[in-house]
Amino acid sequence: MTDVWISLVNETNWIGHPFNHITPFSSLMVTDHDSMLSIDEAISRGWLDGLWTTMDNETKETHTVGLSSLKADDLYLRPGSMYKVTTHVDQLGLIIHAYTNVPEPSSFLSLVFGLGGAGGMMLRRKR
Repeated sequence: MTDVWISLVNETNWIGHPFNHITPFSSLMVTDHDSMLSIDEAISRGWLDGLWTTMDNETKETHTVGLSSLKADDLYLRPGSMYKVTTHVDQLGLIIHAYTNVPEPSSFLSLVFGLGGAGGMMLRRKR
C-alpha cells in the first residue's frame, strides 16, 4: 500500500478517506510544493483550517475531525467518510500515509486491559 496525495485548491475541497482503515489526523502531511509540513504546522501557518466537517452516514449528523488541541469531535479519518477541507493557500498537496495497523484508543485499551482480544488473555494469565 502506498501513501495517497490529494490536490487541494484554494477554499472548499471535499475529499474522501482513501483507505479501509482509520488514519490519525495528526499524521497527515501538507505540501505547497516547496515545503513539507505536518498538519499541525500547516494549520499554524494558516494554510488550511484545523477542523474538518464530516457527516455520520447513519445518523446524518455532522461532526468535526481535527487536532485534539482544537477540540475536534474525532481525531481519526475514517473509512468511507468524506471531509470538507477549507484551505487558504492555492495548490496544496495533502498526504495521507498508508498505515495499516493503527488501533483506535478504545480498541487498544480493550486489548491491554483484558476486555477482549488475545493480548488481554495473556495479561490475565500473568497475574
